[in-house]
This record gives sequence, structure tokens and C-alpha cells, in this order.
Amino acid sequence: MNARSIRKAATILFLLVWRLPSQQNPPGPSRLEFDVAVINPANENKIGAGAISSSQVSKDRLELRGFTVKAMVKMAYRLQDYQIIGGPKWFDNDTYDVDAKSAPGGTQQQIPQKLQSLLADRFQLVLRRETRTLPAYALGPVKSGSKLKEAGPGAPPGGFGWGPRMIRSKGATMHDFAERLADALQHPVLDQTGLSGIYEIDLKFAPVEPNPSDTDRGPSIFQALQEQLGLKLDTAKGPVEVMVVDRLERPSAN
Repeated sequence: MNARSIRKAATILFLLVWRLPSQQNPPGPSRLEFDVAVINPANENKIGAGAISSSQVSKDRLELRGFTVKAMVKMAYRLQDYQIIGGPKWFDNDTYDVDAKSAPGGTQQQIPQKLQSLLADRFQLVLRRETRTLPAYALGPVKSGSKLKEAGPGAPPGGFGWGPRMIRSKGATMHDFAERLADALQHPVLDQTGLSGIYEIDLKFAPVEPNPSDTDRGPSIFQALQEQLGLKLDTAKGPVEVMVVDRLERPSAN
């Protein structure tokens, strides 16, 4: 696994922890921010053996090791690579260590918004939200129809468990499922199933980026969708929400 793949895996792991809707930090008195933040060029000696980057999160602390600013933006706004447009070359090359702390009493759910403030204050980051027409996959039923099972009464929609080999949910809309597929594929996925219910999902597949030494690969995610859920992914183009980097500077002094 190359350095970019390992860094991507670390970012995906962070997203697995948060699983929150993307929220922007409001301006003014309600703005959430860290009380103290120290940013330095990455020190490889602070990262675990064999890793390119690492993160530790608690209610009042965020510790990042070996993270690019682009990886921080992805964490703060819950974005994928294809949703970030622009930025200088160092945006996705230079790596930093971040130690940020807040006064006791905060929550882990507030950390992404505090990271947004840190990026704005220390890196002068300015983002602009746009909708662009991009290559995508269209999620739809196969000719014989889907094999989806409707969730039981009272099943809460939106809860997912997922990893390199599976996506599971006891109650998911197709819109939310399409978003999880996009996370796995690192490519936009549009819900064109025409299905408006809430369904159980149990999808098992080979890793999208398999380890060459892994002999137990299983079906591809495309094959698994057809065989297990009666769904398919076709190439298409469609509207995708992106963030355009309008301004970015190297971090201000500690």
C-alpha cells in the first residue's frame, strides 16, 4: 500500500468515527473553536511504525500526525477527494502535526466544526460551495428487480456499519446508501433506484483497493451489488456538490 493509500485509509477511519452530516461552523458568538492549537511540520518520529499518518480524538482534544491540509479539510467538512477543487500543490503534499485543545465540557461531535475554525484562522482557508456536473455512478435496480428487504417497523434510518469489505445497515434509505457507496468507491454515486422506502443492507465485497497478498478477495463491489442486493452501478454524469478552494496560506506561527 502506497503512502497516499495509507493516508486515505486514515482519513476514511476518521470519517467512520464521525458519521455526521456535513455542517459548517456558524460565524459570530456561536462559532466553535479550540482554545489552543499548535501546528508544526510533520515529525515522522511521532507516527507509529509503518504508518504515514495517525489521529487521536477526545471530547476536548484533537491530535493529528502527518496530515496534509487537504486531509484536514476532508475531515472537517466530511468530503471526499473528488469534492475538493483547487488549492496549491503543497495543499496535498506538505504534512503537519496538529495538537489542539479545548476547555473541558465539549463533545466529540463538535470537533469537526472546531477544526473548520482552525483551518480558517491558521491557514486562512476560504471555501466556496458549488454544484458541478461530474462523472458519476448511477445506482439502480437490475432488470429482474432489486432483492432489497424492507426494514422492520421502527427501524431508525441512517445508521451504518462499514469497512473495506462490507456495508451494513438495519434501516437505510437509498440516498444514504448511495453516499456510503461513494465513500467506498471515492467516486460520486447518484441514487436513481426510484425506491423511497427504508431497507436492510448487508453487502459483502472485496476491498476496492486490495492488498496484493490478500488471497481471500471475494466479489467486487459491482458484482456484490448485483448478486446480493439486485442493484447495479452504471456510468453517468450528474450534479455533485463540491468545495472550491478560494484562498489558502501556509500556517501562521504558533
